[in-house]
Amino acid sequence: MPRPPNTDQRRAQIIEGLLKVMSKKGYEGASTQDIARAAKLSPGLVHYHFGSKAEILEGLMKRLLDQHLAGLDQKIDEAGDDPLDQLDAFIEHHLATGDTANPQALAVWVALGAEAIKSKDVRTRYAAGLAGIMERLLTIIRHGIDERRFGDMQPRVSASAILATIEGYFVVAATARDLIPPYTAAPALKAMARGLLEVKR
Repeated sequence: MPRPPNTDQRRAQIIEGLLKVMSKKGYEGASTQDIARAAKLSPGLVHYHFGSKAEILEGLMKRLLDQHLAGLDQKIDEAGDDPLDQLDAFIEHHLATGDTANPQALAVWVALGAEAIKSKDVRTRYAAGLAGIMERLLTIIRHGIDERRFGDMQPRVSASAILATIEGYFVVAATARDLIPPYTAAPALKAMARGLLEVKR
């Protein structure tokens, strides 16, 4: 009896290999040999399952974004119907440290941002990922406005400021973590977001 194909498993191994290598060397520093070694496969198998390194990168970006958005949706759902609790969940999912933190994925996300500046294909997918995150934040802010908890009538301005701050924290955390006092990123951004959004009494 023939063995079942293991294409999906091999592709997942290779994508994981790129994740491991990129978290240490960035995209340009990730050779096919390095990816194969990290995936515990031969370079020939890497070439068999992916036509190019760019194709592996596309698979990695999709995986990271799918996982991130699924986790974000779960956290927002668990927060209940209160827009402030939803906003806190959004910020904590991005910035809180602890069991859910993934320094490897963070390092790769920052590397992808740098690659997006140079590559139109990466930029398109990266921008689509940011748009998905932004849409969830806008939904929270509009809900807060509808509930009269938020007084902001320019939700896109506030959402872009919050998202840009998160992305800035990512870069600093990946390149100069000591500049951020431990356990301060999420509380600081929560306070900033409340200043932008909450109804002034």
